[in-house]
Amino acid sequence: MYNSITASIISNAPSIDGSETDNLPQYLTKIYARIVSVRRRIDGTRKISKRLNQDIKELRKLANNLESLTVLTKDNSKRIPAAFVAATAHNLLQLIKDNVYNRFTHELETQSVPSWISSILLFLIGDSPADAAEIANRIKTSSEQNLKSQLCTAIQFLAKGELSSIRAIVFNERQYTVEEEDLEAEDYLWSCLLLGLKQMADVLLGIADIEMNYFEKVIDLAVEELTFYEIDIKSCYAGPYHLALLLNILQDHLLSRGVINVNPPLGIDSFDWIPFLQKLASSRPYLWENHFDAVKTGFLNFGNSAVLTFPTGAGKTTIAELKIASTIMTSKSVLYLVPTHALEDQINRDLAKLFDNMGLDLINIGGEFTDFGGEELQIINVMTPERCLTLLAMNPEHFEEIGLIVFDEFHLVNSRIDRLDKRSLDAMYCLLRLFSELPNADYLLISAMVENGKEIASWISSITGRNCEAFTSNWKPTRQLQGCIIYPNEELTSFKKIIKEAKMKKPTGGPPKLLKEKIIVTPYQIFSLRNVWDVNRSNDFFVRKFFDKKVKLEMNNFWRITGNRNQVAAELGAHFVQSGMKTLIFVNNPTVAKSTARTLNELLEERILDIDYFNAQNSRRINSLEKELGNLKYSFFDTSKQVVAHHGLLLPVERQLNETLFKAKDGIHAIVATATLAQGINLPAEVVIIAGDDRFDEDTNGSEELLAHEILNAAGRAGRAGMAAQGIVILVPSKIITFENRSTSPIAWQDLQQRVFSKSDQCLTIIDPLTQFLDEVTSRDDSDLLPQDLNSLMLRLHNDETETTSVKTIFKNSFAAFKAEQDGDITFSTKVDELIRKRDILQSNQHFEDWVETVSLKTGLDPIIIQQLGTNLHEMNVEDLFDFSVIEWINWFFEWLDGNELRFSEIFSGSNIRAQFARSLGLKVSNYQISDIVNKISDIVPILKAFINGENYETINSAIPGKSDEYLTNARHFILRLIPQISFAMGVVSLILREQLLSLGYEQEDFPYIVRNLATLVREGLDTEEKLQYKMNHRRLLRVEIHQIFEGYGDL
Repeated sequence: MYNSITASIISNAPSIDGSETDNLPQYLTKIYARIVSVRRRIDGTRKISKRLNQDIKELRKLANNLESLTVLTKDNSKRIPAAFVAATAHNLLQLIKDNVYNRFTHELETQSVPSWISSILLFLIGDSPADAAEIANRIKTSSEQNLKSQLCTAIQFLAKGELSSIRAIVFNERQYTVEEEDLEAEDYLWSCLLLGLKQMADVLLGIADIEMNYFEKVIDLAVEELTFYEIDIKSCYAGPYHLALLLNILQDHLLSRGVINVNPPLGIDSFDWIPFLQKLASSRPYLWENHFDAVKTGFLNFGNSAVLTFPTGAGKTTIAELKIASTIMTSKSVLYLVPTHALEDQINRDLAKLFDNMGLDLINIGGEFTDFGGEELQIINVMTPERCLTLLAMNPEHFEEIGLIVFDEFHLVNSRIDRLDKRSLDAMYCLLRLFSELPNADYLLISAMVENGKEIASWISSITGRNCEAFTSNWKPTRQLQGCIIYPNEELTSFKKIIKEAKMKKPTGGPPKLLKEKIIVTPYQIFSLRNVWDVNRSNDFFVRKFFDKKVKLEMNNFWRITGNRNQVAAELGAHFVQSGMKTLIFVNNPTVAKSTARTLNELLEERILDIDYFNAQNSRRINSLEKELGNLKYSFFDTSKQVVAHHGLLLPVERQLNETLFKAKDGIHAIVATATLAQGINLPAEVVIIAGDDRFDEDTNGSEELLAHEILNAAGRAGRAGMAAQGIVILVPSKIITFENRSTSPIAWQDLQQRVFSKSDQCLTIIDPLTQFLDEVTSRDDSDLLPQDLNSLMLRLHNDETETTSVKTIFKNSFAAFKAEQDGDITFSTKVDELIRKRDILQSNQHFEDWVETVSLKTGLDPIIIQQLGTNLHEMNVEDLFDFSVIEWINWFFEWLDGNELRFSEIFSGSNIRAQFARSLGLKVSNYQISDIVNKISDIVPILKAFINGENYETINSAIPGKSDEYLTNARHFILRLIPQISFAMGVVSLILREQLLSLGYEQEDFPYIVRNLATLVREGLDTEEKLQYKMNHRRLLRVEIHQIFEGYGDL
């Protein structure tokens, strides 16, 4: 459960005589597993085992002794591990009280300090603020307004980093009678402690300095030495005294880790720097250990780059924000690359809370060619690599002021071994273009998955000629109790005998339904006791019955028992949800997400959600969604259900509403999601259940094995700093795994264990896709036709060596070239020379006008198709083209495509894009020919017109042939998947017309708004300049509502 750094800290805790200190990380993990098992008992009882009773005694011993040692020792190397283990023991004891004994008294007393307060303060001393914050969020204190309750509240605020709330506490003053002299003295001590906390808040926010040590004052006042019958004794207010001891130690330690203490980077005035730190400290006042180490390197100084591979949830955002701030203060701009529009939305929202330089009125733009949002860059620019490549092609001069490139989730550049992936190729090409265009900028590459971060840092340093740090610590503030569902072999064996006998009686046909219903077995879980498993060590795993209930497995038509993983995942999820735990279930495709969410919802006991406030806060968005769909009954956002689905066919507003409702403490407790959610989206999940270790491939309609980093990335969603420091991860494997006894790891498990759970989060070794690109291109004969993805990159590479996009420039800077040099591979340069020769042949065999070459270089499209499209445009009267409406442009383009397979195949090259066309035309996605599409391509036009004219999803769905479902899936595929591709194509039309006319002497300002922004108008489903401008200024409004406003019956 504990990462190697935290495990090392625990192991370094001083030994206690008679205590379980050998293999302490594994022992604490096992106790947590037992508590979790008790928590989810299905019959409502909480039976305590003898083993857990022994654990309680052991935890008390650890907590008390190590807390005393924390107070007494001056040696930080002993104090920090002692504090961390004591805090963990206190926290586990508190969990047992709350979840086993149902004791929820958390009061501070004159003679005692409750476990939760000790745990919070000890975790803060032990450099684990995330654990402290999680406890503070979990504990409910007294609502009485007295000094003790105010002090408890202030400690919770301190743990959560809500320092302004501490400063806002107003003392509850009262008058005391003569008989209340002791109470007055006690309250004075509490008030001094509260004053000390308020002073700490002031210092950590950069408002004041330490003027008086209130905690030492309490230590002096709380103890009085007396003589009783000649015996020296001490009279003590034990509660205030002990609390003051802990707070006094914490004060020096916490103040040294305040973000307010980060020194200004070189060349930045402290008068600019301090206000930013104060704003950051208002939400995240503490530097974690890994932040502290990173800042000490001088990385924030301009001229320093970094590769940041901290694990999921380890605070990469704080490092990025500090670097962004330091860049802006040098009068430079920032480019922030993200892999998806969903993450783009999240990063925009997150950065807007801290920076005033965000252009949030802009709408999401992909790789389409448009002037919209491209006139100039903002101070901070968040976009996808596809959009970046387009802007670099259109207006490279706009990037001149960029001083920092942040590439979040940069593992996107990694090459797939089985096939060349266009997204990874484009992402790497984008990075290499930026190296060429911005050689003096700093680079910050971020990923939780990358193993060879130091190697990547060396590569960047070799290109920029400047320092590039590698921050590769595997520490993280949260931890996962990882496990896998397994079944007793004896139960499966008995069913196999029954099935064999039944099959002999019914030799033909599949198994009868009655027999299938009988296949119910007891689920067990094999837990990890270490962050990285070692199958040969028996104390590294722990097998335990999941619950007393049996789960139903499945039987296929070949009479074989199968895992029924989605049903099993739903049943496991139901028990966590009913325990009040936020749960994510990952499944392998959107259809399964819908059905599993429905199943889970049916399994849950009825729970009325109190969401009146939520609905009131989001009423505008909900109303806009209703208009967009035609009726909320078609939405994946449904407040009548306790479970929602999350996948790529949700509208962005549905996704945001569902995520917000899940984050709310009193909101829904479960999401069933596809892998899209695992990519960087932060949700406060306590439990992650992964249904299967394979995924659905939309390109092939088949399944493929999930890679280790993909499973671990999903697992990383369990636990979030300040919300759930301990997360639970359960894998329900695709194939059934059985076991013989609890002391031996199942053989069938070992392959999965070696493939996935024997690795750390950082297990992906980046491979440059350009290596595979080179191999594939250079291994072909000159007469061979290249696949479109390869040809597209070839056409974007310039054969003029003076250009920044030349083959020489791009490949000289590549990671592949760096690796080849490191490995002494002389064949690499030979392959690059061969690539140049092939690019020269491509250039010499085709003679086109300059504008055709320009468009081909920008788009990667075959110049023959560009020439054909340009010829057809040239035949038109320019003034007529300038007067075209959006609908007229659509009519013209699809007439040009009609019946021409070559044109269609070049413009819409991917198999997934063609599948979307087939779906929208009522063809079978698994069985169609391109000729079937191009011969019916005109049937797309009425559907597209309905979209542009503002019809809702219900109307659009009815225009698409074929069966649909209650979520209007056909319309969702058309709008969310196909429209962006059509938008790209319309952008190409616009680009060709403009480049053609520019070559004839036209100026940029001669082109009408619709021509310049045709792609964005199509993507947004708007038909006039006024509507698009209105959308830009009212970003949250959806398409249908904007049309209704302009038609006079919408709400302004």
